[in-house]
Amino acid sequence: MVRGRESSRSTGPRDGLVDAPRVAFGPFTLDRQERLLRRHGREIPLPERSRRLLEVLIDAAGSTVSKDRLVDRVWQGACVSDTSLTEAMSRLRDALGDDARRPRYVRTVHGHGYEFIAAVEPARPAVAPTRRRRFPASVAASIALASAVGVAVAGFAALHHKSTTAAGDPAPRTAPRLRLAEYEAGGGKVLEYDVPSLPYNDLSVSRGGERLAFSIDVGPRTGAWVLEPRRGELRRITRDGSFTDPVWASDGRSLAMSWRRADDLDLVLHAADRETPFQVLLEAPHDQFPEAWLHRSRALVYSERHPATGYDLWVLRPPRSRHGSDGEWLPTPLVRTPADEAFAAVSPDDRYLAFTVKSGRRFEVLVLDLRQGGDPVTVSHAGGTYPFWSRTGDRLHYVSGDEVVTLERADIGHGLPSVRSASTVVPGLRFAAPAPAADRFLVLTDDSAGTFSD
Repeated sequence: MVRGRESSRSTGPRDGLVDAPRVAFGPFTLDRQERLLRRHGREIPLPERSRRLLEVLIDAAGSTVSKDRLVDRVWQGACVSDTSLTEAMSRLRDALGDDARRPRYVRTVHGHGYEFIAAVEPARPAVAPTRRRRFPASVAASIALASAVGVAVAGFAALHHKSTTAAGDPAPRTAPRLRLAEYEAGGGKVLEYDVPSLPYNDLSVSRGGERLAFSIDVGPRTGAWVLEPRRGELRRITRDGSFTDPVWASDGRSLAMSWRRADDLDLVLHAADRETPFQVLLEAPHDQFPEAWLHRSRALVYSERHPATGYDLWVLRPPRSRHGSDGEWLPTPLVRTPADEAFAAVSPDDRYLAFTVKSGRRFEVLVLDLRQGGDPVTVSHAGGTYPFWSRTGDRLHYVSGDEVVTLERADIGHGLPSVRSASTVVPGLRFAAPAPAADRFLVLTDDSAGTFSD
């Protein structure tokens, strides 16, 4: 371990900060009691060592803290190498979106240690927002920012039709509007779609990128809708009943979605262009949510909420009958662990499955090689959720706080690199999905100025 020396400035705790249960700097809030870092109210996953590192640096904000002192305070006497400190610092900078060469928060004092350079002040107590969740409260997603109408956002937090009237539709509510825009990967906003600002709940883009499907969860408008942004056409495709989580099939003519049958959510297939009876794909005693289609086999990847194992990923394979609709679809477990797995995306060549895992309070994006098998590989840094592939399949994107992180798929034969290559800051980010152009993606952002109610 390289031992540095303290700065000539004091490294003692700043008055009032070491005892403050919550401190704020820039868009971030560090809650010492809950051991959470938040950005604009959204939790940013951060390893325990990196969080403790942040606490020590904040307590001495404006002064250099030596490497020895950091190791002593964070690792509490354990014998560790410089590599451990460097890795913890790297994860901290990733969480803060900080650049060591142009730091906004943590400056490296070469040969000495590190200094927290941002202004820090005690934060006011946070008012916990009302959240609607898929998960029961015991495993509630800590980085989820679901609104009172279940808008799909970061984490496993989109609840499906829990608060309903006798007629089966949710009681009228006021909900935040979401805007639809297109961003360039690694750049900024390219265009904002001239479509209504509505409380969209989830988002699926057809394989060609010309049509979008989503559900609205407010009063008589509850159901699945199809939007053609460039034509300015918005229409509802479901009538009676409660439907959510539409996912486009490969042919672009139908959508898998969840349909509420009594107290359960079952998988159904619904036509996108004509009013015909929907086809029930799977009835089961537990809730199911469509995730993605395997294009060549017409198999559907879906998640199931099981009381013993939580959310698991399954594959629903079509009947072997030549007629397609004859016979039963066959469910097969795909990823089933004590952790929660959901929000899956299949690469355009059906090679890789990217999905989100929630273990404890942490969310990560993993990739499974569907051809080679083996164990899934973690590809996210400092947490992430909602993975999706570019149109060409050469990039994997995922949501982390108010950023869309991009990973390059350098060589199919060697799998995916776990190196963060670029990120795109999207203010008010709620959800992201692939755009028609390979180097762009669609985003839903919070338009806090407007509301939507029946």
